[in-house]
Amino acid sequence: HKFAFNHVFWSMRPYQQHGTATATQADVYAQLGPPIVHHALDGYNACLFAYGQTGSGKTHSMIGPKSSVPTQAPSPSSLG
Repeated sequence: HKFAFNHVFWSMRPYQQHGTATATQADVYAQLGPPIVHHALDGYNACLFAYGQTGSGKTHSMIGPKSSVPTQAPSPSSLG
């Protein structure tokens, strides 16, 4: 099988290998968040799949620290 990826984000310490900077949560959201939300609001199926070792930060990458989790969903009009 051959797999293609739309995005791959470096998650190791900055410049640990390959001279690539570590992706921040803001980097991940900027690349993935708006397009997926807009496609979902347009009526298309949307999926964001996070894969990695247990404890590697997948949940934190998707929703951030507990204090940043919104208490209610944004309204569609606020998303532009």
